[in-house]
Amino acid sequence: DRFFLQAMGLFTGSGEVSVDLDKDGKPRIIRIPAFRMPECYISEKLPSGREAIFPSPHTPLNWAVAEMFNAFHVRRLLVRRAFQGRSQL
Repeated sequence: DRFFLQAMGLFTGSGEVSVDLDKDGKPRIIRIPAFRMPECYISEKLPSGREAIFPSPHTPLNWAVAEMFNAFHVRRLLVRRAFQGRSQL
């Protein structure tokens, strides 16, 4: 349960942005669509001293998406077994 929910928290939300380089090598802010599985999350220290955490611009990451489909399948099987077991009590 804990690991499944933690993985669900990695999906991007609405209004998320990331930083990427344009064709001239200058940083630019780009929008990341909701419900994407990023390659990783990036952490940067801001001039104010606060930490900014944002999704990698490399989304969706195909192997992560495939693993998430597998996790949903396994989760569905586990929940089904748990409820079947209760009906037999």
